[in-house]
Formats: sequence, structure tokens, C-alpha cells
Amino acid sequence: MTLTKLNGNESGVIIAKLINALIDEKASIDLSDLDATGEQRFTDLSTAISTLNTALSTLTTTVNKKVEATVSLAANGYIKFDNKITICYGTLTATGRQTVTTNFPITFATACRAVSLEHTYASSTTIGDGVSLKIILSGTPTKSSFTWKTSGEGSNFYIAIGY
Repeated sequence: MTLTKLNGNESGVIIAKLINALIDEKASIDLSDLDATGEQRFTDLSTAISTLNTALSTLTTTVNKKVEATVSLAANGYIKFDNKITICYGTLTATGRQTVTTNFPITFATACRAVSLEHTYASSTTIGDGVSLKIILSGTPTKSSFTWKTSGEGSNFYIAIGY
């Protein structure tokens, strides 16, 4: 096996691959050909690999704890991370030109900071003030809902983020 310096761009994935390669290589070494110095170096390498494995395991556990989340995979669902960041998403049905208030599938703990809307109807008409739009947010979203306007029938989708 040849190890190459990685120009300071090491990542957890690259390090894990190198550790696995070292472990695989160590497993195929015939210890009967080692002298006392070689055996000590092998023992030192084995200890270093074990230490790296423990550190990598600890790092993995720490990273996994940072990205734990509660998830609802429903058509109108959410992802709520342990740090309180919440993403809600869903579908909206328009039956023509209308204004609708939609409840989020879960209430944001503090505030909804942004809602993005998408309308899939092929044509657009004027909503008002001469502006040709398909779907727009109306007002400021609350912790539990948002109001939107549409200019025609069709399927609509939203994604919202808050904390």
C-alpha cells in the first residue's frame, strides 16, 4: 500500500479509508518474519491504529448527535433538528384565484423565518396591481401557519424554515 500526503485536505472519509486500508494490510502481515525492532514497530502501528479507531468512533458519535432529528415523511411533513431548526414542507391545492391560510404540520418553537412557494399550473393570470404571478405569500408567516394567494388552479408546493 502506498500512502500519499493529501496536501492538508484530509477529511473524515479519507481518514477512515486510510485506517481501513492499514487494518487490511496489518491483517495480512506474516509476523514470523519480523525481528524485534520490526515487531515493536508493528505493535506501535497497531496501537496507533487502535487509538485512531477509538478517536474516529468518538468523532462519529459526536457528529451523529449533532444531526439527530425528528422526521415526518408525510406529504405534509417536517424535519425538526435537535438544535430546534425546523423545516416544514407540503402540498397546497388551488381551485382558482383565492387566498388560503395553511397550517404547518408542526408549530415552529420560536418563529418561521421563510416560506418558499411553487405553483405548477402552466399559465398565470394577474393577481392584482397589474402583476402577473402564479402564487405568492401573503403577509408574514406565524409559528403555526402562513397565508398565500394564487391566480389559478393547480398543484402547489411549499417549504418553510424556522426555529
